[in-house]
Amino acid sequence: MRRASGQLLNNDSMQCLSEYQRAEATQLMWDICQDRSNLFEHIRRYMTSFMLGVLYGSRGPSLSSPDVADFMDVHPKFMAILEIDTAPPVDIFPVLKLEQLFDRLLSKVENRLESGQQNGALLEEAILHEREWGLISRDHLLHLGGTLLEGSDTCSAALQNAVYTLTIFPEIQRKLHAELNDVVGRDRVPEWDNLLNLPYLKAFIEECNRYRPVGPLGLPHAMSKDEVIDSYLYPKDAVIFTNIYGMFHDERYFDHPEEFIPERFLERPFGIKKGVDDDPARRLNMLFGAGRRVCPGIVLAKATLEINIANFAWGFEFLPLVDAISGKGVYPSLDTYAPGITATPQAFPVRIIPRSEEHIRTIQAQFESLQIALSRMYNSQPNLLDHQQLRNVQFTTTNILIEAFAAGNLFTLNDETLQRRAENHLGWVSNSLDSAQARVVIAQTRCLVLVTSCPLSLAAADIHPLPVKTHIDKAAASTTIRFAVLGVALEPIRQYLQT
Repeated sequence: MRRASGQLLNNDSMQCLSEYQRAEATQLMWDICQDRSNLFEHIRRYMTSFMLGVLYGSRGPSLSSPDVADFMDVHPKFMAILEIDTAPPVDIFPVLKLEQLFDRLLSKVENRLESGQQNGALLEEAILHEREWGLISRDHLLHLGGTLLEGSDTCSAALQNAVYTLTIFPEIQRKLHAELNDVVGRDRVPEWDNLLNLPYLKAFIEECNRYRPVGPLGLPHAMSKDEVIDSYLYPKDAVIFTNIYGMFHDERYFDHPEEFIPERFLERPFGIKKGVDDDPARRLNMLFGAGRRVCPGIVLAKATLEINIANFAWGFEFLPLVDAISGKGVYPSLDTYAPGITATPQAFPVRIIPRSEEHIRTIQAQFESLQIALSRMYNSQPNLLDHQQLRNVQFTTTNILIEAFAAGNLFTLNDETLQRRAENHLGWVSNSLDSAQARVVIAQTRCLVLVTSCPLSLAAADIHPLPVKTHIDKAAASTTIRFAVLGVALEPIRQYLQT
């Protein structure tokens, strides 16, 4: 199992995933812009969707996406029962629900392979190399995918920890803003290449991991044989925990370990005191374990933290709530945690302020430019139509012959909320939308189509992005219908309507 994990999460694989990771990170920024009250739900959606795409080739673009919703519902319950000293009754174990989810996800991968429709998911690679990698049964594949997906919890906790830290230490947040202004600027979001020139950001991340590690005791391991170390006997099968928190707060090695000081990592590689003879086994990222049992996802996790924390500090200011009576800031705590084996800070609301309108426009433009790439990568529909494309649309008309459809209206929206939203966005009154002369359709091909019996006159400035949430109800009988199509290839629509 470990060999397979290492094969899937090696440096080469992570390089291939960098475009997808950046695209998902951009959506996270845009989600925060649109809804600042559910920051940590957006972080969890981001991590879940990213890992679903990486492992199973099926991302979840919204909190309501079925796989995302199912995982986010059952996973916290599962993590809570793994907490040390927790011993729940067997009948409340959420294991069966997780197994059902993992089985469904793996079945999707198997079906794609059987039909020759691979999309580059890592579990496809695992299935193709299952014997070579020691995955001798389907249960091994289920466990491999499930274990790696569950690891998303660690990065979610670390990102939440970083947000709280930015909120609690505003002077450090200002230093990050200054560094990002100098290196990145305001008119573009951080790129992978920028990370090489952001030393304070990297020091901040290392100090976050040291100050409040999300895995304070690491993961338990068992001794494979009796071993004597420093005169202590560690018997075979003894369960060993690594005291990560203790190592990171040892006054013999760290000046003022209970203070948050990113500069310690600028002055010395491991942040330890000057002039101290350190243990030669120490290295960066000890949060992820050491030796042969180091976490195989360390490269992925490191990249996840760097690009997202860079995005957070570039695009937003995180502020405490203000007490209505005293007028003073009410800060989150880094010493109270949600249940589970990861040290996830207890959820606490913070104020999120985009740093400027220019930052919002830049995030939106970046998000929209990556929508098609996201949908092509892992078979998902984009959340929004491309606003840039709609602004530049040129209306054209054409004729399409539609044959032998079932009885019913020409075309309708199957969602009343969408119908009303379409009316507002397009400036059409209800009676025109309700008539047979004009219907609005959102096609699964990511195109907005206006179906009408006459040429349309509509200003592109009146059009805004619409969520893609519905399907086409086909027409009543054989007829020739004139379409106005918004600057998109017509053939995919033709093929869809003829299926």
